[in-house]
Amino acid sequence: STGTGTGRSILLPYPHYQTCIAINSLFRRSACDYSIELSNMPPKLTLDAIMDSLSALRKDLIDEIKSLRSEISVLKQQHATEIESLNLKNSKLEQQNDDLAQYIRRSHLLIHGVTESPNRESETNTVKKLIETLGLNWNAVDIFHRLGRAQNNEASSIETTTNEIKPKTRPIIIKFYGHGSRITAFANAKSLGGSIYLSEHLTPRRASQLRQLASLSKSNKIHAAYSYNGNIVVKKSKTSLPIYIHSDVDVDSIKEWAKDRGSSTTTSDMNRRGTRSNSTVS
Repeated sequence: STGTGTGRSILLPYPHYQTCIAINSLFRRSACDYSIELSNMPPKLTLDAIMDSLSALRKDLIDEIKSLRSEISVLKQQHATEIESLNLKNSKLEQQNDDLAQYIRRSHLLIHGVTESPNRESETNTVKKLIETLGLNWNAVDIFHRLGRAQNNEASSIETTTNEIKPKTRPIIIKFYGHGSRITAFANAKSLGGSIYLSEHLTPRRASQLRQLASLSKSNKIHAAYSYNGNIVVKKSKTSLPIYIHSDVDVDSIKEWAKDRGSSTTTSDMNRRGTRSNSTVS
């Protein structure tokens, strides 16, 4: 409370009361107190002090960046090693899966060049005759069907002024009860004659490898490419030993060899032609 001229007391609210006390204590402080506080204040910053502080901060940042870069480099190396290991494991798994898929196909064979018939009974009779020609009984056959989806003749045929392109005949896949029946069929394959022939039922991966290598054989860059018991085999020349293909890397290696051989052959042929030309002029 505060006194008034009339001798009466006035009660102030608590916040105002605290404010009055703070103002009163502030004005009661001595000049000595203020001089002590001023002496304890930090000195005035100069430009040199600021530059020194920034330089130290810059050095700390550079050191931190170097440390982070070193850690990143180590992590990159670790990740590269892990990725290489995972790729190797993946390649092995793919190879094992492909080997298993090919093993399942060991009792299959494909018959190519048999004209398609919409009549299932007619198709069955045709296959029965082919099986007999191959020296086997019909009881040796587990199941057979055309490989791939049927094509619409109207949609797949293209008429031109010179000829008509017919849809490609799908091969017949035959599954025997035993692997021995397939061996017998291949042994008598020449008895089929005409445009009908047999081939192994390869996995998509091996079929792709054989197509690539067969194209090299057709262009006379290698002697032969064929499949034997599900394995892809290459002969670079007539007298060379057979090379078994185990991966796409092996296919690329054969391609590279054929490319280098083709280049050297072309150069030698040009040199021979140039020699003959010079001898003719002279």
